[in-house]
Amino acid sequence: HYGGDFYEEVTDAFFCANGLIASDRSLHPAISEVKQVYSNLSISDYQPEDHTVLITNKNVFIDTSTVLFIAKILCDGVMISQELLSVDPILPSTQKRVTIGNSTLPEIPGEIILQIDAVEKEDRPWAKQGHEICFGQFILRTAEPKLAIKSDLSAIKLHQTKTSITIQGESFNASISAATGCLNSLDYGQGNVLKSPLTYNFTRADIDNDCGIELFVPLMSKFNPIRAWEKAQTKILLHRIDTIISKPDQVTFRIRHKMPLLSKFETRMTFYADGQLTVTVHVKPKKDMVRFGMTLGVDHEFRNVEFYGRGPQENYADRKSGSKIGLYQGTIQNFTHDYMRPQENGNHTDVRYLNVCNTEGILRFHTMTDHLLQTSVWPYTQKELKKATHIHQLPTHRMTTVNLDYGQKGVAGDLPGFYQGPKEYHLEAKKDYRYGFSISYQQNK
Repeated sequence: HYGGDFYEEVTDAFFCANGLIASDRSLHPAISEVKQVYSNLSISDYQPEDHTVLITNKNVFIDTSTVLFIAKILCDGVMISQELLSVDPILPSTQKRVTIGNSTLPEIPGEIILQIDAVEKEDRPWAKQGHEICFGQFILRTAEPKLAIKSDLSAIKLHQTKTSITIQGESFNASISAATGCLNSLDYGQGNVLKSPLTYNFTRADIDNDCGIELFVPLMSKFNPIRAWEKAQTKILLHRIDTIISKPDQVTFRIRHKMPLLSKFETRMTFYADGQLTVTVHVKPKKDMVRFGMTLGVDHEFRNVEFYGRGPQENYADRKSGSKIGLYQGTIQNFTHDYMRPQENGNHTDVRYLNVCNTEGILRFHTMTDHLLQTSVWPYTQKELKKATHIHQLPTHRMTTVNLDYGQKGVAGDLPGFYQGPKEYHLEAKKDYRYGFSISYQQNK
């Protein structure tokens, strides 16, 4: 409950109600960021030339003799080796450059990350032995996004009517609406996977810092930039669809839309004969954007999630340094978060790939550009999330929503109820934004 639920005449509603720890002492996701940023130790400045990192002791009175430093090598988010570093005590308010033992990169494909954890050597009054104090992660080798296309398949067939464009391959059928230009159907032999089309998303369910003064003066809502994007999104119109590549094993459509607040709005969809699909979107906003991404709905049976990105807790562009890059698995409920008032939640940044699974197969989403994805998976729609004012008003799980975003503006702010973060966490006007991803399906054997 929050202010007004018991018919109080004067109330601040949900203003400043979330904090870092809930009333039942459960932790809100932002506390991971506070823990990392406020730590009295830091691990930074990896130098590949001599395979060293800089460890800084910010404590004023104690050295690091009570701390162990553990170096781990991760390949595509999975630990393949670890070692205990030999680090002489670092004196208070000083720093030391420490050499990592093995400087040879493993000869296996994939992204290689060096992770160094600082943990408590023994039990402490406030923490158990092994409690993590802070960590540092450094990408030693990247892995370029690649699309493995199967060859020797039947040619793609196209069929166009007044209502749709149908694309048929050996193992799939797909259709694009001739009215909206959106992907309406994607069938891998078990019926249409999509319960709602792949559409564009330029808004979000208000976080508390999105509300601003309109929380107290509702008439001020017309000055909230989010309301302008909400209105503009309802006015998306298809301009035209062109087939720009047509080969036996692939076909590419250029889909152009018009929308208030955007001076450029173009999508390219490429369908391959083996059933894989790539989507790239290019926009240029006239005003700062709240969000830039796409969303779709699948059956509620797609309730298991796996992703390679920052986690496990939700994180955002301006709140991600406390979230490790790793491979995470669980149910949808493991990766959403219930705030006192329902709002945007469950986002993960720097996502290389996302898998959403049911008992029959895996729907895969991979980033296809240098700009990594931001993703979230919900047991409700964004419309339902916006409408609910209390958690119990959210519906039972009827459809799984998958959000595949370029990004969102930041969530924190220097003033409660307002977002006034640095420019690097804004999606600024009059700039070009491009991103892309692939969609594929793997049936369980």
